[in-house]
Amino acid sequence: MEIRVSHKIEYQVERGVPVADLVASLLATEQLLRDTAPLLQECFPGLTIEKIEVSVGEISEGSLRELLFVTLFAAFQKDLDKDVPAAIEQLTGAHVPAG
Repeated sequence: MEIRVSHKIEYQVERGVPVADLVASLLATEQLLRDTAPLLQECFPGLTIEKIEVSVGEISEGSLRELLFVTLFAAFQKDLDKDVPAAIEQLTGAHVPAG
């Protein structure tokens, strides 16, 4: 029988973390899980842990969607002054005065 246990680690940091520190933390977590296996087998007679596999499913910082939106908005903000009123006028026929 195979049992998969999902585990999530979330770092709340004020500024960026060096990759070496992140890797060291992940390796320490993996070692902790490996060291726990014999203890679990002692606590639950008949339990045999044959293999522990630790993998990373996702690494992210913030929201890429929000970052993309803010970046695009900042890049095209000057054009929005012209494009948005023009689009509203085209869609509705109503005149939008220059702001």
